[in-house]
Amino acid sequence: MKKNDKKEKDAKIAEVKRRNDKIWADAKAKKEADDKAYRDKIDKENTEAKLKSGNVLINAQPTSTIGKIQSEKPKAVNAVYKKDYFYNVIKTGQSGGYRTLDYLYFTKNNTGFKINGKSILDKNEFASYFAIDSISNGENFPPNIGIVRLHQTRTIPPGDGRKVSIEAPIFDLVDSNGKRLFNDDEITLIMHFVDDYFIIGRGEYFHIWYDVGYGTFSDRVEIYNLTTKKSFVLDKQTYSRSTKIDKRVNMALLDGMWLKGSYKAYIKSEVELKHRRIYYINNVGQIETQDIYFKH
Repeated sequence: MKKNDKKEKDAKIAEVKRRNDKIWADAKAKKEADDKAYRDKIDKENTEAKLKSGNVLINAQPTSTIGKIQSEKPKAVNAVYKKDYFYNVIKTGQSGGYRTLDYLYFTKNNTGFKINGKSILDKNEFASYFAIDSISNGENFPPNIGIVRLHQTRTIPPGDGRKVSIEAPIFDLVDSNGKRLFNDDEITLIMHFVDDYFIIGRGEYFHIWYDVGYGTFSDRVEIYNLTTKKSFVLDKQTYSRSTKIDKRVNMALLDGMWLKGSYKAYIKSEVELKHRRIYYINNVGQIETQDIYFKH
């Protein structure tokens, strides 16, 4: 390899690392901000409940308020962790995992879920577990369900220029008993989108090392609604049989600025080299699309 070529490759690798570090830093900052806002909300509700009960705390000492003092105890406010929702047991310390393709694909987290204060599926039933990892649940991950990566894999035979077989992971959604929802071994990745919507990828998952923002599936990608059981299949690239999408939900702020309507979440795909399509969930929970064309 020529010296200049090596320099250029090293520079690209450094740029990829810088962008990845920024993605994780942004996700961590958002999680911390969401958690703080949620805890502040709970503290406010607790304070209001105590005021309504006729008792306030001043310098950690209870004192009666002016007016009639109620004898009954204040009503309980909402718990920090919502009932019947699956929460991650995280050891890695990383955030935003269930909406980031690479995190889902490469992370091994076999510590189970927490639901209603109890640990479930924590006996190594699955290789990885992904659900809510922020108490605020800002993306409204649905209750009584979690994403898992199975221990077993699926063999994908040679094809599309690849001369050897590969072992692809198998993902599914499960209930509190570990029962698989899809029971479809061709699902390579599942990523939560927003509300009851999930992004499901099939076939080999790969990415080009210098194209840090995109992940590619050799088969199709669909947006699936858990409530309606309906799928919306994303368009493949016109110059290949693959589907290329952002690795992360709401990947770039600029993409959101392109959208004409209001939205809850969006993800972008590449249709052609100068043609991108944004799929987004509008504020009434419907899927809409918008195309972006580049001149250069």
